[in-house]
Amino acid sequence: MNKGITILIDSSGSMDGEPLCRAHQMVCDIIFAYHNLMQKSLWVCKDWIHMILYNSNLNEVISHHELAYIRKEKPRGIDLTMGMIQPPFFEFRGHGPKCLGKAIEYVVNGYHGDILLIITKGTPSDVFCFNSLIGKCQIAYKKILVLHGNFAKKVAYEKLTKNIYPWDSFDSVEIVKNMFDMDNTLKRKVLENPPRIIELTI
Repeated sequence: MNKGITILIDSSGSMDGEPLCRAHQMVCDIIFAYHNLMQKSLWVCKDWIHMILYNSNLNEVISHHELAYIRKEKPRGIDLTMGMIQPPFFEFRGHGPKCLGKAIEYVVNGYHGDILLIITKGTPSDVFCFNSLIGKCQIAYKKILVLHGNFAKKVAYEKLTKNIYPWDSFDSVEIVKNMFDMDNTLKRKVLENPPRIIELTI
């Protein structure tokens, strides 16, 4: 089954410069790990990605694009001429508050997928809005992950998900396997109770 992944990247003032550069690199590493694992697996997939930067505004960097057509090889520029997107996806300038609640409200109302990945290093500025949307977000997405650059502040996300990872021990392969339910054989896990095949004789 093809899956959709939504990535929300904190581009607030505290992410300006090196932190936003680090977030960009993690996204690139995740895409690179995804390509490598898919090449080793038996799956031919059309998983798609939707990526948004959030502060007080929302900036859609990639909108519903197939992961297979995003590549990491070239160090600079975005090339859509052949259906390929190449990093850098965005500038490393952060400003304003962390309006994660606003971002979540936007995606759950318009971009339901299977996986939500949040990259941040702080606590949502619009905490009331964020907390009010936790239940709706958990319904909209089957799996939610947070990559957090300040693990002391991860408590703000613990009601949203148990899948919270520190930047310091970031492992792109582990993240991709978690997101796409891959076991150690690189095969996607099958349903516990798969549908029965019924043969009909006419």
